[in-house]
Parts: sequence; structure tokens; C-alpha cells
Amino acid sequence: MLRDRRFLLALCSLMAAPFVRAAGQSATFAGAVVRDTLSHGLPGALVAIPQLNRSDTSDAAGEFKMIGLPSGRYVAVIRRIGFLAMADTIELVDGTSVEREYVMDPTPTALDSVRVSAAREPEHLSARMSQFEEHRKQGYGHYVTEAELRKNDNRKLNDVLSARIPGLVTFRSSPRTQPSAEWLSSGRGACAGPAFSCGGGAPCPVTLYYNGVLAYASGLPGQDVPDMARYPTNDLAAVEYYAGGGSLPEQYNATSSGCGVLVLWARER
Repeated sequence: MLRDRRFLLALCSLMAAPFVRAAGQSATFAGAVVRDTLSHGLPGALVAIPQLNRSDTSDAAGEFKMIGLPSGRYVAVIRRIGFLAMADTIELVDGTSVEREYVMDPTPTALDSVRVSAAREPEHLSARMSQFEEHRKQGYGHYVTEAELRKNDNRKLNDVLSARIPGLVTFRSSPRTQPSAEWLSSGRGACAGPAFSCGGGAPCPVTLYYNGVLAYASGLPGQDVPDMARYPTNDLAAVEYYAGGGSLPEQYNATSSGCGVLVLWARER
């Protein structure tokens, strides 16, 4: 682009320069247009003298010739598709011939950019994740995706869920027999089952489903509250939580104790 601008400026400057014509018109301008320094002829190049409205096209050998030109100082312009244009100043004298050889530099042809787009292939979802996504679309509960869980792979699941789901709190499920065991309470202050007193401030342990199968419910007799450490964060692909009532999907409603339902989905990869 810069070279083209320089060429145009030089051409305008040269064409604006004064020239003197002699009375006779017997000068000759001839030569050859070549593609390299080995003088390989370049056919089809236009050699023109715009001030005289004269031109010639180079032949198969790259040669051109214009005769019967008036004396004077002129600008010769050489053009060929695929090559950089050139300009040259020539002095024509009556009864003489000016000969030139022009070596043209090739220039690459700039093509318009092409933007290629392709439809994104739909992501394959397993039956488990299809169920999770269907529940998430309904929007009745709280949902934690695999991307969020992977960001917290090194944290305890209790801490991850308590920070993201309102009302969930951690409590010691069996302080005497399992001092380190922890479970999640909905914080609703009511519970079912013989293991807990249902007075004010008592924990309300959530019901748990793992991969769609009931794993724990406080209303079932003879079942101890498990330790949440059995379910490490880096094993999970998704989490659902429903506080209860009308928000529960039908398949989880029958076993709910009123303390909320937690659904864990294991990773498949």
C-alpha cells in the first residue's frame, strides 16, 4: 500500500513537470518488459505515455515499441496485473530512439478474508445429567454444577454447599460415637426419628439421594445419620437441593421428612 502511494505521488509529480515538444514527430520509444533480471519476457504489460495518449502492449517476448513521438520529456507508465506498477521519465529527441528494459516485481493478490463457521455439536448428556438438567430448567431448587464443584475439589462438600445454598448448616451427627462425623441440617428446627430431640434448635437432617437412589432419610427406623465425608467433592458431577413442600420433584417427595432433600450425582469421567 505504501509503495502504491509513493508510485502515485511520483507519477503526479512527473506528469506535472513541464516538457517541450519539437516540431518533428520522429522519436521512438522501445524496449522490453521482463519478469526477472534474467530478462525473461513478460507479455501483456501495458506501456503508456499518458501525456501523449499513446500506449503499446508487450508481445510474447515482452517487447514493445512506439514510433512517431514528438520530442520532449515525458512520464512512461508500465502496468501488468499481478505486478507492481512502475513509472519512468524519458527524454525523446527528434530522430533518435530511447530504449528501456523494465523489470517488474510480482505482488501477491490480496483476497477478502473468509469467515468459516460451523454449528456446534450438541453436548452428549448421560441419563443422570439429563435428569439433573431437566430439574434445573424447572428452577424449583438450588443447583450446583460440575464446573463449580471442580473449582472446589479440595474442599469439604459440607463447606461448599453451605456457602452456596441458603439455610444449609453443618452439625455433628453422632457427637459421642462418631465425634468427627458431620451431616447437613436444613436449619428448619424440626426433625423426625428417634435419634434427635425435636425441640427448639435441634438439627433437621436432610434426606439424601445418591444417583437417584435413596441413601438416607431420618424418618426411616434403625438408620444412623451417615458421615458426609463419604461423599467427597471431587467425586461429584452435580448437586440438587430442595427445601421441601411444593418444590420437590415427584420422585423425591414420598420419602421427605420435611427437612429438605439433597441429591448427589457422581462423576462419570
